[in-house]
Amino acid sequence: MTIARSLLRALAAVALAGAVAPAHAQAWPDRPLRFIVAAGPGSSLDALARVIGEKLKDRLGQPIIVENKPTVAEAGYPDFEALDWNGVLVPAVTPKAGIAKLYAEINAILKQPDVVAKMHASGFDLIGGTPEDFGNLIRRETDAWAPVIRKLGVKID
Repeated sequence: MTIARSLLRALAAVALAGAVAPAHAQAWPDRPLRFIVAAGPGSSLDALARVIGEKLKDRLGQPIIVENKPTVAEAGYPDFEALDWNGVLVPAVTPKAGIAKLYAEINAILKQPDVVAKMHASGFDLIGGTPEDFGNLIRRETDAWAPVIRKLGVKID
Protein backbone atom coordinates (compact mmCIF):
# COMPACT_ATOMS: atom_id res chain seq x y z
CA MET A 1 0.00 0.00 0.00
CA THR A 2 2.91 2.37 0.75
CA ILE A 3 4.26 1.95 -2.79
CA ALA A 4 0.89 2.60 -4.39
CA ARG A 5 0.22 5.59 -2.15
CA SER A 6 3.68 6.99 -2.87
CA LEU A 7 3.19 6.45 -6.59
CA LEU A 8 -0.05 8.33 -6.54
CA ARG A 9 1.30 11.09 -4.36
CA ALA A 10 4.07 11.49 -6.88
CA LEU A 11 1.72 11.82 -9.78
CA ALA A 12 -0.47 14.39 -7.98
CA ALA A 13 -4.16 14.93 -8.01
CA VAL A 14 -4.10 15.87 -11.55
CA ALA A 15 -6.44 14.57 -14.07
CA LEU A 16 -4.89 14.89 -17.46
CA ALA A 17 -7.76 16.09 -19.61
CA GLY A 18 -8.45 17.95 -22.79
CA ALA A 19 -8.48 17.09 -26.39
CA VAL A 20 -6.24 14.22 -27.42
CA ALA A 21 -5.07 13.01 -30.76
CA PRO A 22 -7.24 10.50 -32.60
CA ALA A 23 -5.96 6.94 -32.49
CA HIS A 24 -4.73 7.19 -36.08
CA ALA A 25 -2.55 10.24 -35.45
CA GLN A 26 1.16 9.83 -36.04
CA ALA A 27 2.42 11.70 -32.98
CA TRP A 28 0.82 12.05 -29.60
CA PRO A 29 0.32 14.55 -28.18
CA ASP A 30 -0.34 16.87 -31.09
CA ARG A 31 -1.69 19.75 -28.98
CA PRO A 32 -1.29 21.21 -25.47
CA LEU A 33 -2.31 19.05 -22.51
CA ARG A 34 -4.27 20.30 -19.49
CA PHE A 35 -3.60 19.25 -15.90
CA ILE A 36 -6.71 19.86 -13.81
CA VAL A 37 -5.50 20.28 -10.22
CA ALA A 38 -8.12 19.81 -7.52
CA ALA A 39 -6.41 22.30 -5.23
CA GLY A 40 -5.64 25.99 -5.12
CA PRO A 41 -2.63 27.78 -6.59
CA GLY A 42 0.43 27.40 -4.39
CA SER A 43 -0.76 24.13 -2.80
CA SER A 44 1.51 21.10 -2.71
CA LEU A 45 -0.53 19.47 -5.47
CA ASP A 46 -0.27 22.59 -7.62
CA ALA A 47 3.50 22.65 -7.07
CA LEU A 48 3.84 19.02 -8.13
CA ALA A 49 1.69 19.51 -11.23
CA ARG A 50 3.79 22.51 -12.27
CA VAL A 51 7.14 20.77 -11.70
CA ILE A 52 6.06 17.69 -13.66
CA GLY A 53 4.33 19.83 -16.30
CA GLU A 54 7.44 21.90 -16.95
CA LYS A 55 9.57 18.78 -17.45
CA LEU A 56 6.86 17.02 -19.45
CA LYS A 57 6.60 20.01 -21.82
CA ASP A 58 10.25 19.55 -22.77
CA ARG A 59 9.89 15.79 -23.22
CA LEU A 60 6.61 15.74 -25.15
CA GLY A 61 7.08 18.96 -27.11
CA GLN A 62 3.73 20.39 -26.05
CA PRO A 63 2.78 22.95 -23.41
CA ILE A 64 1.18 21.68 -20.21
CA ILE A 65 -1.58 23.98 -18.98
CA VAL A 66 -2.22 23.77 -15.23
CA GLU A 67 -5.77 24.69 -14.19
CA ASN A 68 -6.61 24.93 -10.51
CA LYS A 69 -10.13 23.81 -9.57
CA PRO A 70 -10.26 23.68 -5.71
CA THR A 71 -13.71 22.14 -5.54
CA VAL A 72 -13.45 21.11 -1.87
CA ALA A 73 -12.66 24.70 -0.90
CA GLU A 74 -15.57 25.90 -3.00
CA ALA A 75 -17.76 23.53 -0.98
CA GLY A 76 -16.92 25.38 2.22
CA TYR A 77 -13.76 23.61 3.42
CA PRO A 78 -10.99 26.07 2.51
CA ASP A 79 -8.28 24.35 4.58
CA PHE A 80 -9.04 20.81 3.41
CA GLU A 81 -6.16 19.00 1.75
CA ALA A 82 -6.15 15.35 0.67
CA LEU A 83 -2.72 13.83 0.31
CA ASP A 84 -3.23 10.09 0.60
CA TRP A 85 -2.87 9.32 -3.09
CA ASN A 86 -2.83 11.12 -6.38
CA GLY A 87 -2.51 10.13 -10.00
CA VAL A 88 -2.80 10.99 -13.66
CA LEU A 89 -5.90 10.11 -15.64
CA VAL A 90 -6.39 10.47 -19.37
CA PRO A 91 -9.51 10.43 -21.54
CA ALA A 92 -10.58 6.96 -22.64
CA VAL A 93 -9.84 7.83 -26.29
CA THR A 94 -6.13 8.37 -25.58
CA PRO A 95 -4.06 5.98 -27.72
CA LYS A 96 -2.36 3.20 -25.73
CA ALA A 97 0.97 4.27 -27.18
CA GLY A 98 0.30 7.79 -25.87
CA ILE A 99 -0.47 6.46 -22.40
CA ALA A 100 2.71 4.39 -22.38
CA LYS A 101 4.74 7.38 -23.54
CA LEU A 102 3.21 9.65 -20.91
CA TYR A 103 3.88 7.21 -18.06
CA ALA A 104 7.45 6.54 -19.27
CA GLU A 105 8.18 10.25 -19.36
CA ILE A 106 6.58 10.97 -15.97
CA ASN A 107 8.46 8.06 -14.38
CA ALA A 108 11.73 9.40 -15.83
CA ILE A 109 10.94 12.90 -14.53
CA LEU A 110 10.21 11.53 -11.06
CA LYS A 111 13.80 10.19 -10.92
CA GLN A 112 15.48 13.51 -11.74
CA PRO A 113 17.41 14.87 -8.73
CA ASP A 114 15.91 18.37 -8.95
CA VAL A 115 12.38 17.00 -9.03
CA VAL A 116 13.08 14.61 -6.15
CA ALA A 117 14.52 17.47 -4.08
CA LYS A 118 11.59 19.82 -4.78
CA MET A 119 8.96 17.20 -4.06
CA HIS A 120 10.65 15.78 -0.95
CA ALA A 121 10.76 19.34 0.40
CA SER A 122 6.96 19.41 -0.03
CA GLY A 123 6.50 16.03 1.67
CA PHE A 124 6.08 13.81 -1.39
CA ASP A 125 7.52 10.30 -1.79
CA LEU A 126 8.30 9.67 -5.46
CA ILE A 127 8.52 6.16 -6.88
CA GLY A 128 6.59 6.05 -10.17
CA GLY A 129 4.56 3.16 -11.47
CA THR A 130 2.34 1.88 -14.26
CA PRO A 131 -1.20 2.64 -15.42
CA GLU A 132 -2.14 -0.84 -14.20
CA ASP A 133 -0.84 -0.08 -10.69
CA PHE A 134 -2.93 3.07 -10.60
CA GLY A 135 -6.03 1.29 -11.92
CA ASN A 136 -5.69 -1.39 -9.24
CA LEU A 137 -5.38 1.24 -6.53
CA ILE A 138 -8.46 3.08 -7.76
CA ARG A 139 -10.44 -0.18 -7.67
CA ARG A 140 -9.25 -0.96 -4.12
CA GLU A 141 -10.02 2.55 -2.91
CA THR A 142 -13.44 2.51 -4.59
CA ASP A 143 -14.29 -0.76 -2.88
CA ALA A 144 -13.05 0.56 0.47
CA TRP A 145 -14.91 3.89 0.33
CA ALA A 146 -18.12 2.80 -1.40
CA PRO A 147 -19.89 1.84 1.86
CA VAL A 148 -19.03 5.22 3.43
CA ILE A 149 -20.21 7.09 0.34
CA ARG A 150 -23.49 5.16 0.27
CA LYS A 151 -24.08 5.61 4.00
CA LEU A 152 -23.49 9.37 3.80
CA GLY A 153 -25.45 9.73 0.56
CA VAL A 154 -22.56 11.50 -1.18
CA LYS A 155 -23.42 12.50 -4.76
CA ILE A 156 -21.39 14.05 -7.55
CA ASP A 157 -22.79 17.40 -8.62
